Amino acid sequence: MGRKVFENKIEYRNDKGELHRLDGPARTYTDTGSKEWWVNGKQHRIDKPAAEYGNGGVAWHHEGVLHRLDGPAVSGEDEDGIVWFEWYINNKPLSKVDFDNHPEVKLHKRRKIINRVINNKNK
Repeated sequence: MGRKVFENKIEYRNDKGELHRLDGPARTYTDTGSKEWWVNGKQHRIDKPAAEYGNGGVAWHHEGVLHRLDGPAVSGEDEDGIVWFEWYINNKPLSKVDFDNHPEVKLHKRRKIINRVINNKNK
């Protein structure tokens, strides 16, 4: 289907009509500057937020669900300038304490340390 321009947004869709683009955002709002990355109809982006909002907020999605193991999956700033964060694993909201103690987060951190050690030895 390809690229389609609307009054306030530009969208890219695959042959099934699903939002889809591998080399950039599949939806860009021209009025706010917000950008969304989608793959085969699911909001998704690897190693970066799948949504970047014009007001500076971001949201991390993995295969259509809010998910991040490196930190908050959603963050933004309210109209009073107060920055806020939300933590999600597989679309489940968690407190910061529950996030930090989650087994997937602990495993992810251990893997990052191991990879860092291996990469330093290979230099």
